[in-house]
This record gives sequence, structure tokens and C-alpha cells, in this order.
Amino acid sequence: PGTLNLKFMAEDATAMDLEIFDQVCTLIIHTDFVKKQDAFLDKVKDIFEMPAKNGEAENKLEYTTCYEEYVYIVEQQIDAKLKEKCKPDDVDHFYLSFQSKANMKKYEQLNKHVVDQLFWFIDFEKFKELIFTYKRGIGGEQDMTEEEKQLKGGHLHGGKGAGTIHEGGLQKPGLRLDQESPPG
Repeated sequence: PGTLNLKFMAEDATAMDLEIFDQVCTLIIHTDFVKKQDAFLDKVKDIFEMPAKNGEAENKLEYTTCYEEYVYIVEQQIDAKLKEKCKPDDVDHFYLSFQSKANMKKYEQLNKHVVDQLFWFIDFEKFKELIFTYKRGIGGEQDMTEEEKQLKGGHLHGGKGAGTIHEGGLQKPGLRLDQESPPG
């Protein structure tokens, strides 16, 4: 995978980093990205075997291939669009800033949902959790954790849904993830 494999470095979040994060928030809820992500999750969900209760999920080579494909989609939909609008060095600095534990709370306060989604792109274990949450969401809520049920309300359920989603760092109640722009 490319630029989304980040090195951990303590970088302070700059005003430009926060501006780029706002752009990421907008891109993640955009119809093009949501459709591609939903199509991808639906395509690969059957490749992943649910872990046994209280067991660890197996890591198969197929999972890595799926992860690399997902990172490629993200790079095309998010990273490439960011680098069209911003200097590549600024985008790279944002990625370093985003990974910094010192900045994590700041980004989570702006938009925890987007922070979680970005970690699906850069952390293989989080990516697997995304797939398993998606699979459980399709099958029903009986086996879902409370956190997964909240995610289901916003996005992870094999379809579209309404939830409280943030755009540009601002909370926008009722913004549907399948809309190109926020309701008037």
C-alpha cells in the first residue's frame, strides 16, 4: 500500500492539518466514496470468517489482499483528491499529525467517526473489525456490541442509514451518508 501506511512521529497539528482533516470529513461522507466502500465491503464480506465467540480471528493471506485493495480505493478516493487540493507535503504532514497520540483527542473531538474510519484504512486489525462489524450488521443486531450498533446507525449495515455524522468538524444531526451534500 501507499501513502496511508504512516510512520509514527509526534507532530503538532497545525491549522493546515485541521483544514485537511475537514476536507477528509467531507470526502468520507461523499456519495462516491460511500458507494465504493459499500460495494467493496459487500464484495469481500464472505471471504472473512467470523471469529469464534471469545476467539481471535484468523489472519489469512486473502485478508491482506482485501486490505490492500481497500487501501487502494481509499488512496484513489481520499488521498488523491486531497493532493489535488493541497500540497502533497501538507497532506503528508497531516498524516503524521493524525497518527500522533498527542493530537488524537483533538481530532476525535472534531469528528470521532472520521477518526475511526481513517484507522480502518491504516490499521489492518481495525480493518478486520470493520469487516466483522459489517457482517454482523447484515445478519442482525443480536451479536453486535453497543459500539457496533451505534456504527450501524451511521453507516455499517450493508446499506444506507441516518445518524449523527460530522462534516467539516461540525456536528450535523440527521445527515445521511448517502447524500452528496448536507440537507439545506
